[in-house]
Amino acid sequence: MKPTSWPCPRRSPRARARREETLDETVPAKSDGSNLLIATWNLRVFSDLTKAWSTPEGASLKRNFTDLHLIAAVIRRFDVVALQEVRGNLRALR
Repeated sequence: MKPTSWPCPRRSPRARARREETLDETVPAKSDGSNLLIATWNLRVFSDLTKAWSTPEGASLKRNFTDLHLIAAVIRRFDVVALQEVRGNLRALR
Protein backbone atom coordinates (compact mmCIF):
# COMPACT_ATOMS: atom_id res chain seq x y z
CA MET A 1 0.00 0.00 0.00
CA LYS A 2 1.46 3.33 -1.07
CA PRO A 3 1.66 5.96 1.71
CA THR A 4 -0.52 9.01 1.33
CA SER A 5 1.23 12.35 1.28
CA TRP A 6 -0.12 15.82 1.83
CA PRO A 7 2.02 18.46 0.14
CA CYS A 8 3.20 21.16 2.48
CA PRO A 9 1.86 24.60 1.59
CA ARG A 10 4.43 27.24 0.71
CA ARG A 11 5.38 29.17 3.81
CA SER A 12 7.11 32.47 4.05
CA PRO A 13 10.83 32.06 4.84
CA ARG A 14 10.50 35.31 6.77
CA ALA A 15 7.79 33.82 9.03
CA ARG A 16 9.94 30.75 9.71
CA ALA A 17 12.95 32.95 10.49
CA ARG A 18 10.83 35.00 12.94
CA ARG A 19 9.64 31.84 14.66
CA GLU A 20 13.21 30.51 14.96
CA GLU A 21 14.41 33.89 16.30
CA THR A 22 11.67 33.87 18.92
CA LEU A 23 12.63 30.35 19.99
CA ASP A 24 16.33 31.35 20.08
CA GLU A 25 15.46 34.24 22.40
CA THR A 26 13.22 32.10 24.63
CA VAL A 27 14.92 28.70 24.89
CA PRO A 28 18.54 28.47 26.05
CA ALA A 29 20.92 26.86 23.57
CA LYS A 30 21.90 23.23 24.11
CA SER A 31 25.47 22.85 25.26
CA ASP A 32 26.99 19.35 25.34
CA GLY A 33 27.95 18.41 28.84
CA SER A 34 27.12 21.72 30.48
CA ASN A 35 23.33 21.89 30.51
CA LEU A 36 20.28 19.65 30.41
CA LEU A 37 17.17 21.28 28.98
CA ILE A 38 13.95 19.88 30.45
CA ALA A 39 10.48 20.99 29.43
CA THR A 40 6.92 20.17 30.32
CA TRP A 41 4.07 21.20 28.06
CA ASN A 42 0.34 20.85 28.51
CA LEU A 43 -0.85 20.40 24.93
CA ARG A 44 -4.54 20.49 25.92
CA VAL A 45 -6.37 17.42 24.65
CA PHE A 46 -3.65 16.22 22.29
CA SER A 47 -4.93 13.20 20.41
CA ASP A 48 -6.70 13.13 17.09
CA LEU A 49 -5.31 14.51 13.85
CA THR A 50 -6.89 16.35 10.96
CA LYS A 51 -5.00 15.18 7.88
CA ALA A 52 -4.62 18.69 6.53
CA TRP A 53 -2.45 21.76 7.06
CA SER A 54 -5.32 23.65 8.67
CA THR A 55 -8.19 22.53 10.85
CA PRO A 56 -11.67 23.10 9.43
CA GLU A 57 -14.01 25.30 11.40
CA GLY A 58 -15.90 23.26 13.99
CA ALA A 59 -13.51 20.27 14.03
CA SER A 60 -13.39 19.74 17.78
CA LEU A 61 -9.86 20.08 19.15
CA LYS A 62 -8.09 18.18 16.38
CA ARG A 63 -4.48 19.01 15.61
CA ASN A 64 -3.35 19.52 12.04
CA PHE A 65 0.01 19.14 10.29
CA THR A 66 0.91 22.80 10.94
CA ASP A 67 0.28 22.30 14.67
CA LEU A 68 2.51 19.21 14.69
CA HIS A 69 5.26 21.03 12.82
CA LEU A 70 5.21 23.91 15.30
CA ILE A 71 5.11 21.60 18.33
CA ALA A 72 8.10 19.68 16.93
CA ALA A 73 10.00 22.94 16.33
CA VAL A 74 9.75 23.69 20.05
CA ILE A 75 10.34 20.27 21.60
CA ARG A 76 13.37 19.44 19.45
CA ARG A 77 15.23 22.18 21.35
CA PHE A 78 15.02 20.24 24.62
CA ASP A 79 16.79 17.13 25.91
CA VAL A 80 13.84 15.81 27.93
CA VAL A 81 10.19 16.69 27.33
CA ALA A 82 7.07 15.69 29.29
CA LEU A 83 3.88 16.17 27.30
CA GLN A 84 0.69 16.49 29.32
CA GLU A 85 -2.90 15.78 28.27
CA VAL A 86 -1.92 13.28 25.58
CA ARG A 87 -5.08 11.21 25.07
CA GLY A 88 -5.53 7.54 24.20
CA ASN A 89 -5.65 8.17 20.45
CA LEU A 90 -2.01 8.77 19.56
CA ARG A 91 -2.51 9.23 15.81
CA ALA A 92 -0.90 12.68 15.93
CA LEU A 93 2.31 11.19 17.38
CA ARG A 94 2.80 8.56 14.68
